[in-house]
Amino acid sequence: MKKLNPNLMVKDVKETVGFYKNNLGFKLVMAVPETQDGILTEIPEDKKIVYALVKNGNVELMFQAEESLKEDITFFADSIIGASVSFYIEVEKLEDFYKEIKEKVEVVKELSTTWYGMNEFYIHDNNGYILGFAEEKKMMKKSKNKQVQNFLEEIMKFDSEKFEILQNLRKIVFSNYPKTNERIMYGGIMFSLEDDFGGLFVRKNHVSFEFGSGAYMNDPHKILEGTGKFRRHLKIRSLADIEDKKVNFFVKQSL
Repeated sequence: MKKLNPNLMVKDVKETVGFYKNNLGFKLVMAVPETQDGILTEIPEDKKIVYALVKNGNVELMFQAEESLKEDITFFADSIIGASVSFYIEVEKLEDFYKEIKEKVEVVKELSTTWYGMNEFYIHDNNGYILGFAEEKKMMKKSKNKQVQNFLEEIMKFDSEKFEILQNLRKIVFSNYPKTNERIMYGGIMFSLEDDFGGLFVRKNHVSFEFGSGAYMNDPHKILEGTGKFRRHLKIRSLADIEDKKVNFFVKQSL
């Protein structure tokens, strides 16, 4: 086998090419008019198009008008436009691409991280076909502690959002203190250098970042929670909370 080029049955080839060009960055490679008297590299306003090939990077898609495809391949006679299949397209800089197109198209599944390590989202095109866009999640370096790594992998399988939160919080810790040691303790991840200074604990609705000396931290906006003699914590319910609750500000004070 050499390559796969899906040929999608569509209502209007010209309209479909416009959708893919204007919203998804595809470029027209070639088109065939209804008269089938030549190959076009641009689509004129005054001609009906029955076939087109578009391309973006290494991804090529063919579009063929419904009546034309049913004529060429007769067993499509009773078929309808659309299919019980999704087209899974890997892209670079997925988050930027998502932000660029999400207001232009019908998103059927929001951007999220899967248990198998892919960031992905899904849309409907103008004919109802489902397109998935994906990028492999750039994972933080595996933990040197086998128990911590196993813990993270289990969280990734069952709650991708909390896994994402944990990874971002770990990144902040190791960015500030590269020689940090981590281990499993009290059912969570405990951080230490000479002594323990903080830990991450997965709760039902949030991830708790516990600070052993939080009571002595500078907290002008009263973000830290807890009333104990020494400890304070942050409840992180979303990735946005990491910045909103100034996690890096408090991590810098934890030693």
